[in-house]
Amino acid sequence: MLISLVCQQCGKTFSVFPSRVKEGRKFCSRRCYISAPQPREAVEKRRKSNIGKRHNYKGFSFDKNGYKCVYKPEHPASSLAGYVFEHRLIAEKALGRHLDTSEVLHHIDGNPRNNDVSNLFVFENQSAHLSFHRFCENNPFLKTWIPSNLIPATKFQQD
Repeated sequence: MLISLVCQQCGKTFSVFPSRVKEGRKFCSRRCYISAPQPREAVEKRRKSNIGKRHNYKGFSFDKNGYKCVYKPEHPASSLAGYVFEHRLIAEKALGRHLDTSEVLHHIDGNPRNNDVSNLFVFENQSAHLSFHRFCENNPFLKTWIPSNLIPATKFQQD
């Protein structure tokens, strides 16, 4: 005897045995389950239960590109897992305000682990950041050159 259910993600009707019906979400496939948005509270609860339990946990981790991520779930720009890029936190502290989501930080020396304030520059948006990289692409000596329209993280003040 099968029970017909409607997938909460795609709306497709599917059949399951009564023993497979569980409380909460019901999905027709693993793909729908994975692609369904998860409530931020559930993700934070899961992450908080593991924070500090590893013997070598230091309060931060590195992403696949080498950027240091610090666990700050209360930060407005934190990921669902509660992490924020350290270079964004350093720039925000130097500026005295939170960075907009459109603002992009650039590491002058190209080293994602060098988060010194003098090595960070704020671009207005990703378009300006990409334009800078395209401009410097054919001129390797320009990679450390700072154009006048760049905003040093230490000097940028917004009223």
